[in-house]
Amino acid sequence: MTVTFLRPAMLMALLALLAQLPAAAISISPVVVIPPCPAAVVDASLAQLEKLMSEDPDARPYCYPEAIEKHGAQAVPMLLRLLQHGRHQVRIGAASGIAGLGAAAAPALPTLIAHHRRLIAELARQEAAQGGDGADQETRFLMQHVSRAIGGLQTVDASAAPYLESVFFDPHSTLDVRRASAAHVWGRDTPEHIRLRMTPVLLADETTFPDMRTELASFLSFATIDTTVILPQLRASLLMPRGHEMVRPYLVVQGAVAGIPHVLQLYADAAEGSAMRREIESQLREREALPEMDWQLSAAAHKPALLPTVVGLMMKTDIHSRRTMDYLATRLDIPSEVDGTLRIFISLRRPAPQAHPRMVALLLASGNDDLARRDLLLKALSATDGQATIPQPFLLAGLQHDLALNRRTKPGSGGRGTCLPGAVLAQSAPLPPAYLPMLQRAYADTAATYAPDCVRAVGDIIANSGSRSAVEFLYEQLFSKRYEELRRMLMQPLKNNVGLLLPRIGREIDGLHGERRDVVEALLRGPQASEFLAQYRARVVPGLLTLPWTETVDQDRAGLDETQAASDTPACARLAQVVKRVDTLGLTTPEVTTWLMRVYAGPCVLAHIRARKALAALREDEYGKRPMRVRQVDALLANTPPGLTRERLEQLRRLFDWTGYERRMNEMVPENLIEEN
Repeated sequence: MTVTFLRPAMLMALLALLAQLPAAAISISPVVVIPPCPAAVVDASLAQLEKLMSEDPDARPYCYPEAIEKHGAQAVPMLLRLLQHGRHQVRIGAASGIAGLGAAAAPALPTLIAHHRRLIAELARQEAAQGGDGADQETRFLMQHVSRAIGGLQTVDASAAPYLESVFFDPHSTLDVRRASAAHVWGRDTPEHIRLRMTPVLLADETTFPDMRTELASFLSFATIDTTVILPQLRASLLMPRGHEMVRPYLVVQGAVAGIPHVLQLYADAAEGSAMRREIESQLREREALPEMDWQLSAAAHKPALLPTVVGLMMKTDIHSRRTMDYLATRLDIPSEVDGTLRIFISLRRPAPQAHPRMVALLLASGNDDLARRDLLLKALSATDGQATIPQPFLLAGLQHDLALNRRTKPGSGGRGTCLPGAVLAQSAPLPPAYLPMLQRAYADTAATYAPDCVRAVGDIIANSGSRSAVEFLYEQLFSKRYEELRRMLMQPLKNNVGLLLPRIGREIDGLHGERRDVVEALLRGPQASEFLAQYRARVVPGLLTLPWTETVDQDRAGLDETQAASDTPACARLAQVVKRVDTLGLTTPEVTTWLMRVYAGPCVLAHIRARKALAALREDEYGKRPMRVRQVDALLANTPPGLTRERLEQLRRLFDWTGYERRMNEMVPENLIEEN
């Protein structure tokens, strides 16, 4: 595949040619072929070039700009003559050629302006005679090219931009003339005072000048002159359909002190998920560090109508306003505002140390009589990093209250304690060992009544104690006749503390079988057991890979399709259990992965499914090893005859062959047969 980078002048000429074609004549082709420019055109003399452009303007017009550039300023007289040619395509090529010369075309400016005036007058005459849609398309298109040529001379002639500005403001200019003037006067070198004079008109009518919004926003955001004179129009433009595009320039021109309050009101009025809201969130996030942001958010939060807006904005953007948090703390002194303020703290999840003393006072005053208020306060303290300020005796008393309530309440009857004090207690400093017997009894009682929140809370408190006897107590609960959900709750705290269990596990593990062994092996994936797990895997896994029933994987299933695969036999069921163990132990050596591939390709249904899941996880977790996995599959394919086994191996190869996937995707993209000059 060869790629060409067209020169700007050539690209503009090509786009100009396409723009003249009717929409129906332009079709999307899967292959774009642009033949190279012939030397007879590129190296032509001025006389030859004038003859070519005048007699055959449609023959590779994208080549003419390159030829014109070679002659530079010497080509200007020839181009000006062609600008008066009788054929439209010749005039367009001449105007485009002048525009492509840039500063070298400076001598042409007076002639260009005179020609531009004649085109403007002709367009006005046509519209007056035939209405707004009666202007000749060829005249309109030529006017746009001449406007571009004049606009490109702003850097070398100070009269170019003022002329286009005068055309823009001329009441007799047609809409097309004004659009072309606006587009081509706004080059990066246009004097800022000229752009500023045009800005109010462009801001006021986004429908007429839709393509100018980006240029306007950039200019107003980075202008070096005073732009505050256009603030009324800029503020009004924020209410237009594309008003979000002006949020950034508005904040720059207006300044943060006055701009942020107005933008916050716009945010409150805008629809959820709208472009305006997203843009305001982005712009305010960029200004989070400004002192004005903290002040203005706090000032808005003091207004009841804007408080939800401020809270929503802080949640969406993660902006932190210390003064707003201080204000929210004062609302806790108003009884009617307490619950609402607590919910705000819970939603924001920001540190609020200034609110903690008042929250704790309210918590101790409410006690356990009002569970809803108590739990709301506990959640708010946790959300604002205030758990450590809650007296531990209060949390312990709250836990005991909820446990007693759960014991007295029948399942499903409502009114059960939430055990939230226990959940908070689990995050605080460990309880003294003297409380362990009470907690063990509490765990047994709550597990028997099936109160999941309380079971989780008490289990976490016990695990948090750091005591071997406490962790071993939870370890035994894994194998008691409990609900499966309760057993799952214990896995993570036990994994986090598995180091305390390793002496016992080391004594017992070789004698474990069935479910107990599976659970213990899963616990060994905890961070404290990495060394123990490595030794255990080295001792156990090689034997798993050579168990007799794995030979069923190598049986030739030639001729069978997926629907005719053998149903699982007792040997297949045992193989599925082995796959589960291998996956749980997490060893990913080449020997293990090759074995999994063989199981994947074999006839045992459940083992195939488990191997597929394990291999898919390897594909994502070990991205860099994919080429090695492909080679492993190829080695298996080399000795596998046609049939179900081979089909599955080929599927597996596609799973790991990322390079092949990229190649297949690239083959779907058509080549651009364009050569670079």
